[in-house]
Amino acid sequence: MDTSDKLLRINALCTVCSIQDLKTWQISSLFLLKYLECDSYTLIVPKEDISTFIKKTPSEFTVLPEEDFVGDLGMQLRIRHKGLNIRTGWYLQQFIKLSFLYRERFSEGSSLIWDADTAPLKKINFFDNGKVFFYSSSEYHEPYFETIYKLLQLRKEIIPSFVAQCMACPNLWTLDFFNHLEISFEKNWIEIISESVNFKEQSYFSEYETLGTYFYSKFSKQMLFKSSTNWQRHGNGLIGRPYNLKFISWLLSAKYDFIAFEKWDKSFSFYKPYIQNKIRNIFYG
Repeated sequence: MDTSDKLLRINALCTVCSIQDLKTWQISSLFLLKYLECDSYTLIVPKEDISTFIKKTPSEFTVLPEEDFVGDLGMQLRIRHKGLNIRTGWYLQQFIKLSFLYRERFSEGSSLIWDADTAPLKKINFFDNGKVFFYSSSEYHEPYFETIYKLLQLRKEIIPSFVAQCMACPNLWTLDFFNHLEISFEKNWIEIISESVNFKEQSYFSEYETLGTYFYSKFSKQMLFKSSTNWQRHGNGLIGRPYNLKFISWLLSAKYDFIAFEKWDKSFSFYKPYIQNKIRNIFYG
């Protein structure tokens, strides 16, 4: 299956957010619109938070309830595991992004899944000379690959990890992925993955690692990689809080394509001296 020109375009962007990340989202959404061009932007949130996010989100985004994509899966997971897994929401957002890709699988072009706590710092081109760029990290988490083997009978083949805040997915590739799952197991993909994941574990499934591993097994000649040096995971530790991007993004963009502000990353836990000095100069002259 060759990559055609029709694949080399981001037609739809999807991101998933919870109310805990609203302040970060108010910043990252502006950067998404500024630097990532696509035909449609979709934000998916819990039903009870729809009105809040509509008020706080740029009008270019279509804001939809997560129930439209995964039904009552969140409730099922909480009931199944008696609410003991505090990462139910973390698992659920992965199913939501996969469900978005499932909806788009017959569309032309590519779909971009993007973490809501992450802001692009410059215009990003996910395609080059008929190939697709995949951002990577140095992460290696064995339980992810235990699940991947259950689902796809695939082992880890390359050193880089696909866990990197975003992924451009040619819709023909995702169609191939979902077809493989549903034909192999003769079930709906949500049921297949739900039965393969040990939800009692804190981190037993990664949509990025699963998709990337499958894509690499089928389309490796059409894939290019950007390493973890091209993006920054410790945004809070580096610049304090997302709001500071308004003052320092131009400097960060000289080195990074995007920056993440994950909740576990403590503000100013570490940062390079030249960043600290630059911020001082901006605020104090």
